[in-house]
Amino acid sequence: MKIMDRYHTLLKVFVAVTASALLISATASPVAAQIVRWRTVVAIVQPGNIVGSFTTPPSCPINGAGCFNGGGLAWSGGGLPPHEEQQQLSNNSQGQREAQVTVNLATGQLQFQVHGLVQAGGNFVGTLPSNFPPVVGTIICIIFPSGPNVIFSTVPIALSSTGDAQFSGFIGAIPTSCTPSNIAFLVRNSVTGNWIANGSVRTSSP
Repeated sequence: MKIMDRYHTLLKVFVAVTASALLISATASPVAAQIVRWRTVVAIVQPGNIVGSFTTPPSCPINGAGCFNGGGLAWSGGGLPPHEEQQQLSNNSQGQREAQVTVNLATGQLQFQVHGLVQAGGNFVGTLPSNFPPVVGTIICIIFPSGPNVIFSTVPIALSSTGDAQFSGFIGAIPTSCTPSNIAFLVRNSVTGNWIANGSVRTSSP
């Protein structure tokens, strides 16, 4: 009889522990997203557009001081060429294209590529001046309602004569104030600091 009593006691303890574990699992917060992706890169739509300003009207006296001015000319391109995009879709069993920009908020690793990013106005329309400076990839976390914004940039990267550039590497220890909902990606002129393209169609995952 004592053996049966002990068995029933152990069984009750097991059931209680299991139920508690299931309850904790059910009520635990979901794992925070750490990988942020942008499906493509697009050229600046509105020349002079300001990113990171909290004033009305927007202003950015100094590029990099929490904000960036848009380039003064229109630009075009930035995304994958159609044949490369189709090749990606063909190679992917789920019919999905790879992201052109990926940043890991936990490790500070950034990868991006741009293609065919050229001027869409002026005397070099459809191409680039031979002396056009390198570009940098920049993430900016826009901290509402008044900042300070968080900014990380890559080393300068040469933009080819056909507007191609790519980067993969560490950009810094990204603080927790940067989240998948407040982060943006920019491609900037490394000399003027103006942005000329941005990451588009943002998604995230753990």
